[in-house]
Amino acid sequence: MEKFVWGYAILFTGHLSVSYSNDYFDTESDRFSTPTLFAGGSGILVKHPELRIFAKWIALSLIGISLLLAVGFTIMYSFPFYFIIFVLVGNLVGWFYTAPPLRLSYRGMGEITVMITMSFLMPIMGYLVLAKEIGTHFFIIGVPLLIYGLDFILNVEIPDMEADRIS
Repeated sequence: MEKFVWGYAILFTGHLSVSYSNDYFDTESDRFSTPTLFAGGSGILVKHPELRIFAKWIALSLIGISLLLAVGFTIMYSFPFYFIIFVLVGNLVGWFYTAPPLRLSYRGMGEITVMITMSFLMPIMGYLVLAKEIGTHFFIIGVPLLIYGLDFILNVEIPDMEADRIS
């Protein structure tokens, strides 16, 4: 149970950082949208631009915490070094989803990025935390997860289509 909670803390802090970095880097496009329960950003940085710098530093701090937890986890449980690489890649993908210079979501790469992250990276991380190795049978469920990732991102993007087009 302890290993699961620690592994989840790594994912939680990395995933939470994406909310802050997306709000930070999407402030301009969020001016043209109305937030919903599941899309459009929080709108807080549009209303309170003085908080932008805090959002950026919170995002970066959460990434740092995620990486520190991954290093501690790797040492504590004698995990392979590539576990830290997975965590680093996951955090970088979350950051560069909207951050320059890559801005993956602005360059037509948002859907594929989310699909791969949700369908492979996150489940593989969870599997690694509990099994300590990646079995080939894991990839059997990859196709349904890939479709799930596509469904998720399309449902999140639909409410923002007009604002994205304007910005």
